[in-house]
Amino acid sequence: MKRFLLMVLALVICVTAAEARRKKDVAGAIKDGVYQDNRFGFKMTVRGNWQPRVKKDEENHRLILTQKNAEAPPHFQSAPDYTYIPRLVIWADTSSLSPAAMLDSLQSPSFKSKQKKDIMSEFEFLQQSEIIPKDRKLPMIAGKSGLVWEGETKYRKEVQASQASSAGVLVYGGYSGYIVGVRSDKGVLVMMQLMCERDFHERIYAEAVEMINTLEWVEAPPDGE
Repeated sequence: MKRFLLMVLALVICVTAAEARRKKDVAGAIKDGVYQDNRFGFKMTVRGNWQPRVKKDEENHRLILTQKNAEAPPHFQSAPDYTYIPRLVIWADTSSLSPAAMLDSLQSPSFKSKQKKDIMSEFEFLQQSEIIPKDRKLPMIAGKSGLVWEGETKYRKEVQASQASSAGVLVYGGYSGYIVGVRSDKGVLVMMQLMCERDFHERIYAEAVEMINTLEWVEAPPDGE
């Protein structure tokens, strides 16, 4: 009997340890629609129509949100798979750079750094060619002076002419992109990228802003729990 109880206790300890490791393996947790980061001390609300994907804690890209109810622009009605699904990518790390300085470094062809390489791996809008800057603002975000930058780029694609035809047709459209940044008093820099089809940018940006405006600085849970 004693041996059996020891085996049960060992099993419970193993399961508990495995669960603790699993929690530490992810960047954060979503509870009641609120994402809280395990390492960088921030949280934000996630809209129900955006699908969250929490990244690994070892990564600086913490959370990626994709819109569930994405629409297809008129030129993609016969080939909706060509539509770009809106994505909000959230990156965080400690940095001495302001959000504006970080954005300038990302847009500089000559600047190189490990953080820039890491950010650019998921900030796909900044990888587009012939980006046209549209706006640059410095609003208050989470009680700090932040950054909101907007740009646009055009594309030309060959898509299926209709569902009944295999012939191709050239269509013209564009993407809208937004870079949002804010830095905490503790030096945590949070940078976000939103990219979407230009046709729907006002509505999609409004949804993203609704989430971004819920960003709060909080104490990170001890030991990533």
